[in-house]
Amino acid sequence: MQREAMEARAEELRKQIASAQQEIESAPEGEIICIRDKNRDRTYCVRNGKRTYINRKDRKLAKALALKKYRKYQMQEWTQKLALLEMELRQDKSRSTRTLLKNPIMRELLSDELDEGIRWAHEVYPSNPAYPKQKIYTSAGGVKVRSKSEWMICSIYERYKIPFRYECALEVGGHTYYPDFTIRHPRTGALYIHEHFGIMDDDHYLDDALNKLRIYVRNGWLPMDHLLITSESLSQPFDIRQTEHMIYGLFVASESETDLMSRN
Repeated sequence: MQREAMEARAEELRKQIASAQQEIESAPEGEIICIRDKNRDRTYCVRNGKRTYINRKDRKLAKALALKKYRKYQMQEWTQKLALLEMELRQDKSRSTRTLLKNPIMRELLSDELDEGIRWAHEVYPSNPAYPKQKIYTSAGGVKVRSKSEWMICSIYERYKIPFRYECALEVGGHTYYPDFTIRHPRTGALYIHEHFGIMDDDHYLDDALNKLRIYVRNGWLPMDHLLITSESLSQPFDIRQTEHMIYGLFVASESETDLMSRN
C-alpha cells in the first residue's frame, strides 16, 4: 500500500472509531447477553451486575444493545488496524539498523560500537525450519514473522532496542522448542522467552498451548517470571497497548518507574 493510501485509510479508521464511540455513548445502559436455554433463545440485559430478561415487547432495546456490542467489537478491530497502519507509517525498513547489520562486513566494522546484547541478537542462530512460507510479515528491522500480532510485538522490541531473536531453538526437557521470541535483558543480560498464543478459542490450539506451558513450567520457565505470555481470541483481540506496557515495564523502565507502575 502506498503511503498516501495508508494515510487516507488511517484517517478513515479514526473517523469510524470516533463515530462508533459516539454511538456507544448514546446507546442504552447495559450489556446484552444472548444464550440458548432448553431449546429456547433468551436475551438478557446486564446492568450493574444484575441480569434482567428482555422479553419480546422490548425488541427495540435488544436491537439497540446488540448494535452497541457490535460497535464495541468493531472499535477493537479498527483500533488494532489503526495501530498497525500508524506503526507502518513511522517505519523506514530500508534504513533500519537490523537490515544494515545483516551484512557481516558491517557487523565486523562496527564491532566496537555494538554492545553485547546487539551482537547476540544479530548472531546466526538455529531457527524454526518449519513452514518458512508462512513468514509473510516483515518488521522494520527486516525480521520475517508469521502473524500481524507477532509483527506488532516485534515492532515493540525493535522500537525500544531490546535484543531479541525470533523462533530461536531452545532445549526444554530433552526436546527442541522454538519460542516466538527469545529476549536478552538490555541491562542484566538475563534470557526471557515470550510466547504469543493467537487462536485461543480453537480447542486443538488451546490444548497444544497448555501442553507447551506445562512443559515450560516443569523445566523452570515460570509465567511472568522469565516466560512472558500474550494471547488473543476472536472475542478478545490482541491488546498491543497492554503488551507494550508489559515489555516497557520489564525491559526499559527505570527502578523508580517500575515502583510507580506497580503501585498504579
